[in-house]
Amino acid sequence: MTMEHKFQVNLRGVIDLLSDNLYSGPQVYLRELLQNAVDAVVARRKVDSSHTGSITMELTQSNGKNPPTLMVQDDGVGLTEEEIHQFLATIGQSSKRESLDRSDFIGQFGIGLLSGFVVSEEIVVVTRSIKPNSPTLEWRGRSDGTYKIRILDIETVPGTQVYLRAKAEKEEFFTAEYVAETAEHFGAFLPIPITVTAGKHHTKINAPPPWEVGDLKGQSLRERLLEYGHDIFETDFLDAIPLQSVAGKIQGVAFVLPFAATMTSRHKHRVYLKNMLLSEEADNLLPEWAFFVKCVVNSNELRPNAARESFYEDSRLLAARKELGNCLKAYLVRLSRENRELLDTIIACHY
Repeated sequence: MTMEHKFQVNLRGVIDLLSDNLYSGPQVYLRELLQNAVDAVVARRKVDSSHTGSITMELTQSNGKNPPTLMVQDDGVGLTEEEIHQFLATIGQSSKRESLDRSDFIGQFGIGLLSGFVVSEEIVVVTRSIKPNSPTLEWRGRSDGTYKIRILDIETVPGTQVYLRAKAEKEEFFTAEYVAETAEHFGAFLPIPITVTAGKHHTKINAPPPWEVGDLKGQSLRERLLEYGHDIFETDFLDAIPLQSVAGKIQGVAFVLPFAATMTSRHKHRVYLKNMLLSEEADNLLPEWAFFVKCVVNSNELRPNAARESFYEDSRLLAARKELGNCLKAYLVRLSRENRELLDTIIACHY
């Protein structure tokens, strides 16, 4: 007689696996919380196009008895009890997979919330769906794989609050300075207002993306891009090249390195997905011959890998790589006509 059984999942083992092999470090818990909040706001905008949305990250410092606690609040779509069971308590199940257009969302794998267990033993979610007559619900999930749900006897506005209380050995990731700097690092270019609050201090982390240049052209554009390149890489680049690709809906800038590089060098680029920092070490974006530049780019359509730290190698990435290579070739051809001296400097440096 053959009996059918279901796989059992050791959640602590999964968390260790993610922490040691998938996530680059504990700091990604902030990226994942921001990502989920952004996607919740985007989902609400699909229902109500007039909804602006906002995200607040509020830190409560340790009082000597209790460890620091971080609360991330969004006024997004919220969750029903059925959706809580389906999306919060099922590993690998993502609400974005149910969407008619997954490309609107940053996250798609259904494992982002697990990053919270890297720094906290318990995740508390308070949420209310935008669906009519929805109650306010509280979900408490623990790293041992158990969770509880209860209806709260309070009426809140639609949206979600996620609470994380720091593990004893992870309190360094819950300081006001660390949370603000890391949130800005990952989410400064997101198109939704984001505020980090600690006590009486409120910090708005949003900044204009470097690839949105407005009416700047010619030397003014070049100077702005080179200034940005110096600020983030602490390097005085030889030139800055605007990049664009229809494939992957990519915008960005390539900075010409001022020091010698070789064909065997695989330079790591800073890449964003829908304006959220994906990686500072992506090395599969440009053709191998483009070793003389370092890039900052944003894509609205390329697929992230499961770690969300690089792009998935597929036909769209291949097409984007070719288009970006063509941008660089066109730049070199233009230099040969308009600025032979700079071209000679680049050739002398790299060839």
